[in-house]
Amino acid sequence: MEWDGTSWVTSIPELFGISTYGRTQREALDNTREMLLGWLDTMERLKLAIPLSSSDVEEIRMALTA
Repeated sequence: MEWDGTSWVTSIPELFGISTYGRTQREALDNTREMLLGWLDTMERLKLAIPLSSSDVEEIRMALTA
């Protein structure tokens, strides 16, 4: 997470650099959670390759929805 002068920015370089932001750190983390879940759902629905093992994807999904 980085402050860019106007907002907190998060990115996940391992997943094609997907990125989001928030006015606060909490908002940036909440937005990152939503972004990651949406990205995983979209990749799976479109049957596109996710650069993680299926067990890693499931572990991430469980952690984010707990």
